[in-house]
Amino acid sequence: MYSEIREKWRSIVTPFLTVLPLVNGIQFSVDFQPLPAIIGTHSAAKGGNAMGLTASDPDRIIVIFEGSWSLPTDDAKAYSFAKQITDWLEQQVPLWIAEAGMDPDVYLPYFINDAMSDQQVMQSYQNYDKFKALQKQIDPNGLFSTRAGGFKY
Repeated sequence: MYSEIREKWRSIVTPFLTVLPLVNGIQFSVDFQPLPAIIGTHSAAKGGNAMGLTASDPDRIIVIFEGSWSLPTDDAKAYSFAKQITDWLEQQVPLWIAEAGMDPDVYLPYFINDAMSDQQVMQSYQNYDKFKALQKQIDPNGLFSTRAGGFKY
């Protein structure tokens, strides 16, 4: 899995990196961050968490793609890279889950600190409907949902 992700990422960004001079300060990387099941266990024991991680959840790996570049003219290209890899992962992860013999309905939330701006982070949380209702109760006029940035319920 790691090598497949690395190779896919490399195939996406290499053409871009070989065309531009290195002075532009362009950098891309892929990181694998473990999220052990014990986090859900401890969280559940203390009353739960917004994401809905529980003691029955499996160990996870958070895949993080990072990029930095100097020129605003490269923004669209960098977004394109991120979109290509996330679209590929949306197709590939279910295949890996099947290969591992895991339940195809395993809960796979997005992680807010690592998500792209167009990913439906809050909607991926198991308690989405609960938090959306709470947001409506606390902020019925939508002050925070319409005048603040970030992911929304």
